Amino acid sequence: MGSYLSVSFEFDAKHLTSKLLAPVFQSHLFQPMAIGSLDTDTNGNNWFLAGYALEDFINKTIPPVRYKPLASIELGAKPNDEEYFYLSSLAKDLAETVLPIKALSPFESQDIASGITYLTAAGLKVSTLAYLDAWLERFHRWSITVYGTLSLSVHNDKQSVWKKAFRSLTASTDPGYPLLIIDITTFPRLPETIIVRLYSSSQVWLRGTQEYHPAMGPEEADVNLDNLVSLAQLIQQDQLNQSSPLSLTLKGSVFHREAVRIETAFARLGSLSVEKG
Repeated sequence: MGSYLSVSFEFDAKHLTSKLLAPVFQSHLFQPMAIGSLDTDTNGNNWFLAGYALEDFINKTIPPVRYKPLASIELGAKPNDEEYFYLSSLAKDLAETVLPIKALSPFESQDIASGITYLTAAGLKVSTLAYLDAWLERFHRWSITVYGTLSLSVHNDKQSVWKKAFRSLTASTDPGYPLLIIDITTFPRLPETIIVRLYSSSQVWLRGTQEYHPAMGPEEADVNLDNLVSLAQLIQQDQLNQSSPLSLTLKGSVFHREAVRIETAFARLGSLSVEKG
């Protein structure tokens, strides 16, 4: 999947997912905006949806043409608000065997000059996690993806799009990958373990990023990386009594060039297992 940075944690499966995710809502960097989850007991035939920007989750998870609709779709929102109407529209699309491809959320806008998309919705509330916990109780194995906007450091703080940044734009100005996602997964081979992973293919953490994002220089990249480590530290809080090290993966030459800097930043979280691909 090209170049990327990821950091992974292992937790005891007895942890409530809400307990793992609740601290994320305190982050200065990451504002949770959407949650997509599917059960892996039935090959992803039951879904949970919450939030305002799930197009990436749908497009990467389900083929555009399939033989039968999903068994169930749970919506993590109160009826009759804009989030619920958006999710209901997605659920209606997902009920069809031919899925309409939607690149952008109705809450998502493009800023061509900055090379990013940004979201205009207010974001999820921590109370959403109660809906998610109730849904997860029905299944033994599942996969969750949390999407959010980033509040990034840039030269000109008046560029408000960088305070709600969501996805990079490709060279053809199509929306690319989200700048940062959080995956939470259970695996059959590790029935007592939950894996939490922060994943980013963006270069906003890198000092050499100015070629791609002129709004950022080395100082801004340092602030952004420090905030990423702080986000990881919020998630790590419940892991402090476990002996397993954090797993840091750096793939691609663009991240390899700054490997020492990145490893040093994450080293403040404790023992690191580093993999370079």
